[in-house]
Amino acid sequence: MKNPDWAKDLEDGILNLYLSLPEYLKEILDPCPIGGHQKEVWNTARALRGYIEDEAIVLDIMKERWSGYHKDVRPAIERAVSNVFFQNEDYTGRTWPKVNKRTIRSALVREKFGVDALMETSEVKDPGKITHQEIIYSLFGENALICMGSSPVDAFTEKISEMCMREPAPSLIVPNPMTQKTGQTKDGRESKRCLDNTGRRRHLVIEFDDHDFDTQATLHQHLGKYLPRVLTLSSGNKSIHGWYLCKNYGDDYVYQFMRYAVALGADRATYTPCQLVRTPNATRDNGKKQEVLTFNPRLI
Repeated sequence: MKNPDWAKDLEDGILNLYLSLPEYLKEILDPCPIGGHQKEVWNTARALRGYIEDEAIVLDIMKERWSGYHKDVRPAIERAVSNVFFQNEDYTGRTWPKVNKRTIRSALVREKFGVDALMETSEVKDPGKITHQEIIYSLFGENALICMGSSPVDAFTEKISEMCMREPAPSLIVPNPMTQKTGQTKDGRESKRCLDNTGRRRHLVIEFDDHDFDTQATLHQHLGKYLPRVLTLSSGNKSIHGWYLCKNYGDDYVYQFMRYAVALGADRATYTPCQLVRTPNATRDNGKKQEVLTFNPRLI
């Protein structure tokens, strides 16, 4: 079949790899879709993962393929590719409930509504003015190994003292400490970010995408009744992320907490311990600050 127009900008080596894919998969990739990107991004990432072992190459192919789309879907692509490369049966084998509107309504009526009410719960006033370094040290301690990056492809693990010297701050971070600089994926590849080199879960980050800001803020207030909510931040886009301290809670309790959050509309991808999330008070690639809204270090 004829090469699609979007493939002409691929590097020669990646183009050759693309050309070696099965015909049915190349047909899926051509042409660029005109709508309904969320489901197709995930399906394409899963399909390519079955034939290509290099995460960066899958990202390049998908970003070129979607470059002509009517909106910027690079964040959705990066999330999908990251998840299909780092999924593990211990986590993807979990069962998750559907979003339950009745459960959402029940949670909302129990709390003060809105972002302003959430911000009133912050122990630290004006937490958006604190440096990202100070917050990271508070979250992880002085001797931790942490993993950060500006994208899933360039994430790497380093001592916290070395990582915090980087300017500008990488916009993404694994919310749990790492045990070593590299680990081995299930298929035997060395990786700077995988379950093998991720330590015991310390934080669980809850992210909502499909609610307005006031609803998200209220749901985070509600979830704070069940796990200590150490921090909340604006993603710099459309969501509020909540960091919940879970180091003193058993795995079953944390799993049930996550199931409840998913029923409220949370993204279940953040249950994977090595999942990258937004770095507090860093700046994302669109130039917007990932501003901390509440910070309660005494809970740590």
